[in-house]
Amino acid sequence: MLLLRKHYEKVILAVLLLIFLLLLGFQIMVILRAKDIEIDTVLGVKPPKPGYPRQVDFSKPEFTEKKIFDSEKSHWISDPAKVGKNDVCQAYPIIRCPFGPHLIPVTDYPKNNAKNPGKCSYCGNEIKVLITSLVVTEDDSDGDGIPDNDEIRWGLNPKDPKDAVLDGDNDGFTNLEEFKAKTNPKDPKSRPSYAKKLYYEKIENEPLGMWLSRFGSNAMTEEDVNKWDIQIRYFRNMKRRNPRYTRVHDGKKVGETFVIGKKTYIIDKVNKDFTVNPKTKERINRSSIVVYEYDPKTKQKIGLPILAKIGEVRDNNTVVEEMVDPRKRITFLFVVDRKRFEQYVGEEFRLGDERRGEDVFVVQDADPVKKQVTLKLANDMLEYIGPVPENLKLPLEGMEFREEMPPDADLPSFRPRNRRR
Repeated sequence: MLLLRKHYEKVILAVLLLIFLLLLGFQIMVILRAKDIEIDTVLGVKPPKPGYPRQVDFSKPEFTEKKIFDSEKSHWISDPAKVGKNDVCQAYPIIRCPFGPHLIPVTDYPKNNAKNPGKCSYCGNEIKVLITSLVVTEDDSDGDGIPDNDEIRWGLNPKDPKDAVLDGDNDGFTNLEEFKAKTNPKDPKSRPSYAKKLYYEKIENEPLGMWLSRFGSNAMTEEDVNKWDIQIRYFRNMKRRNPRYTRVHDGKKVGETFVIGKKTYIIDKVNKDFTVNPKTKERINRSSIVVYEYDPKTKQKIGLPILAKIGEVRDNNTVVEEMVDPRKRITFLFVVDRKRFEQYVGEEFRLGDERRGEDVFVVQDADPVKKQVTLKLANDMLEYIGPVPENLKLPLEGMEFREEMPPDADLPSFRPRNRRR
């Protein structure tokens, strides 16, 4: 016992070493037995038939590459064009279906400018025809509309049509647009007018939130219109514009002022107009008034005359004959900066910035019938702005090629890039 107490550490170490040797021997035995495992000991696998060779000698002549791929049996597709060739390892071109993640043959896609759409052989949906306007010529190798010499001069790739729809100087115009305008696509201040990227959304006269409610009873007997009592009704809250909550300026006469919101108005005159109902012989007052915005400090009329006829609130809570600002208000859409803003006819505004340069415009006219807005530039040139196209997509920061374009397409096609707003 004294010996064990004196050398107990060595005894423990010897026991651990013995256990390690036993485990090592067991592992070696398992590895050796794995080499001799029989096929019938594997669960679910039947033993081979008698005489089945345990090994195949691939060095024999019948297993050589030339023997296998030159054999007539390797031509598993009967195609006269493939006589003398083999396609055992041929990878057939496939492409992603635009309606799902599955892959389909490229032949499901229609060719560019085809008459009929294609059809996905997996989901059965029609695949639209890709339309391209690219025309390859001797001077334009990629058919993007920019000659090769100009592309090389600007550092573009004459073999890549995608660079025609890029905007290298980030001024809002593509390389192709700048080539057509004869501007420098590498200089943001050398560009076409920003009127080319401007559209209008609405042309309207701004409602002023007030209307001529009625004339006083003395209007039927008093010949002097300057003595008529005039009632002006207006919204209590200009932002909410609820016809059920209104206020009234009553007993006003020609030459008198009234305040609505933060603006002061003056009644300038009355246009006298009486008609007679042919059936009832009743005399009806169809007179109207002319109102101006008024500056009480200078005692001057401001702006254009506002014509007001007798109005009323209908059942659907809309105001008929509400007074409107005589100036036309236009809501513009500037697609380069994705910006909407409002301007009145006669006002001046600017587009651009210091880096890209500024363009100064004056709204000269707005015609909703002709569907155009006329802008006057600083150099007295005129630009005609049309309504927003129905197929316009924002932002218009460049173009990109269709992902779904099949490899056998004649020419590449492009479309506006869609980003998350």
